[in-house]
Amino acid sequence: MSDTKVIEVINKVLINDSVLEGMLAKADFDKTVPAVYDSWAERDVEFPYIVNTYRFPGGDHWAKKSGNLNSDIFTRGNSSVEAENIKERVIELLDRRIFESDESGPIRVYLNMDSIMPEDTPEVVHWNIEFNVVFWRKKFISQLIS
Repeated sequence: MSDTKVIEVINKVLINDSVLEGMLAKADFDKTVPAVYDSWAERDVEFPYIVNTYRFPGGDHWAKKSGNLNSDIFTRGNSSVEAENIKERVIELLDRRIFESDESGPIRVYLNMDSIMPEDTPEVVHWNIEFNVVFWRKKFISQLIS
């Protein structure tokens, strides 16, 4: 399974959640989905939104990959309450969960840490959540159990 498929599976979990959809703005590239972006967002996108970045450097086995997902939540205002509510929902959707897809093996996601981040713009609240992500290649697992 490729890193791209893992990213696609996790992003679909976030994008397809009706509760999270009600908490986020609409994406600038598609007004029918919540504002969940890969790697970066345009400077003038509507708040609140999430930017997901992934890093998969490798694993301790040729069929296993381990890495990190950073979900950065951006809201506008003088209070962190909105960002904290979004953070709690993202954690509820992803932490200690196992996701599958037709093309992938199990994708395991675990919360590592979360924290409020300093921002240069005083009216922007930035909350970061870091998850550990581990996945195995489906073909390898199939060969082991057959």
